Amino acid sequence: MTPSTGLLSILDNTWVRFFLSKAPLGFLTYTSVVATYRARSDPWTAPLLCAPERKGRLKIVIWVLATILIILFPFKLSSTMPFAFATVIWSLGGITIAIISISSSSMVLPKK
Repeated sequence: MTPSTGLLSILDNTWVRFFLSKAPLGFLTYTSVVATYRARSDPWTAPLLCAPERKGRLKIVIWVLATILIILFPFKLSSTMPFAFATVIWSLGGITIAIISISSSSMVLPKK
């Protein structure tokens, strides 16, 4: 038996595969609970538990990722809809991005 065959037989075990698929989720849950517990005095800062100088950058990254998600949803959905519905879907996505941009414009850039 070669070493790679032995490793594959271990990975074929159902319990090992179950543990390997659930362990990262458990670790992420644990670290999130600990971080949230430490920020219990100010629960609104729980998503922004990084250093203060990184908060502005993190808000920008979150805004960009949310915008990408909002754009991808109408892109995938509009391919299955008639043109009129696709126009409505794209319009709603654009309005959502505009509202997020306006409401978060003062929060996105860090204050110096």
